[in-house]
Amino acid sequence: MLLANRADHNMRHDRINTFYKEHRHMLYTYALSLTGCPARAEDAVHTAICKLLSAIVLPLKLKPYAYKCIRNAAIDDWRKYGARSTELSDEQHLASCGTDVPISHDIETLLNHLAPDEKEAIVLKALHGFTFREIAAISRSSINTIASRYRRGLQKLKDLYAEDHHE
Repeated sequence: MLLANRADHNMRHDRINTFYKEHRHMLYTYALSLTGCPARAEDAVHTAICKLLSAIVLPLKLKPYAYKCIRNAAIDDWRKYGARSTELSDEQHLASCGTDVPISHDIETLLNHLAPDEKEAIVLKALHGFTFREIAAISRSSINTIASRYRRGLQKLKDLYAEDHHE
């Protein structure tokens, strides 16, 4: 019995380790989009991985569960420290992500003009590949609400982009 438990324990850890190696950059990017702070983003990812490691039964789909844990950790952090009290400038944010591509700066700047719920829907759908159903589960909202946030956010991005390029 002890050997079976140890084998199960090792398989769980291997599954979580593989998941983390494959998704760590995207988990961090999502956490950073919510927290605006590299240290708090790392803490949110750490919290999510710890929750996976301590789960009695692992969910079949680790990715939505991890994103939900990150979101919850970011909300807890926001409640504890206040709304983005240490927001990064765009330049600091890009430096923390290790990129210097100008279009990334433009996209990040445009995304920062959206409401947080619109930004989250777009980031999860477009950058992380979640379905509206998965985003609804992560954010505890209805699918229609998520679809509406996504469409509204995209329209705002289009309008902002058009304004910037017609001046």
